[in-house]
Amino acid sequence: MRVPGLLLRGVLGLAALAGAAFIGFNVLIALGFWLKPSVQPREEDEGVSFPSVAIAEGDLPGKWPLTVPSGTLDCYTDGPISFSHGSGYALNRAALDAGFPDVATLARPGASLEPLRRRAAELCAEALKP
Repeated sequence: MRVPGLLLRGVLGLAALAGAAFIGFNVLIALGFWLKPSVQPREEDEGVSFPSVAIAEGDLPGKWPLTVPSGTLDCYTDGPISFSHGSGYALNRAALDAGFPDVATLARPGASLEPLRRRAAELCAEALKP
């Protein structure tokens, strides 16, 4: 049985297009992994100096929003603020971008983290003053 030439060219064209799309997709995925920066939390960097400020339940007005009673704020000069309680957790976008997990994982259900974030920013601004 003979397949008409036009049909055969159409099928081959679709197969070539699908193959090219598959290869292009995989190349984009590979480039994404290659171009993505490998960022580790800043607290593990050697030689980084930054002020640390203790913070606990009594340091905020209202109810403490975290499931741990206290921790340390690590205030980096280039913007990240992390809350440490065994491990570091991001309190702002700069710390998230630096690779810290979100402090929301330590939050009490339904608690607002904004008072903690604001107070942390105030304390770090004071600690970073020359």
